[in-house]
Amino acid sequence: MKKPLFEKGDESFTYLYLRFNITKALQMPLEDAHIKPQPGFSPMVHIDYEYANTVDLTKPVLFARIVLSDEVIPLLIDGHHRNYKGHKEGLLEIPAKILSVKDTLTVMECGVPSKLKQMKQQAKKLGLL
Repeated sequence: MKKPLFEKGDESFTYLYLRFNITKALQMPLEDAHIKPQPGFSPMVHIDYEYANTVDLTKPVLFARIVLSDEVIPLLIDGHHRNYKGHKEGLLEIPAKILSVKDTLTVMECGVPSKLKQMKQQAKKLGLL
């Protein structure tokens, strides 16, 4: 029997029809990077401005890599408050960690099976799986 992707207590992030297990993602091998904090926020992400003032900007934000229309797209899945604070403070960069496409698919579930199948096919076509 296949072990469920999410266990009690796991942190998650949902974006449209994609759900990511942050707890498991942070246990994967991650690429180190630095990113410029971005001003644009998804209307699906609530920023608690009071809380954002308290976050530690030395803790990296986390990106997944998703494949859409034969392109690899970085998607911020953890650290929206850190991104907001970094942008607000005018920082040129903040630390980031990035999942590979393969590991993204491992920690992600998709509510639209045809989209997941398409994403895997595109990743194979690009030589990422």
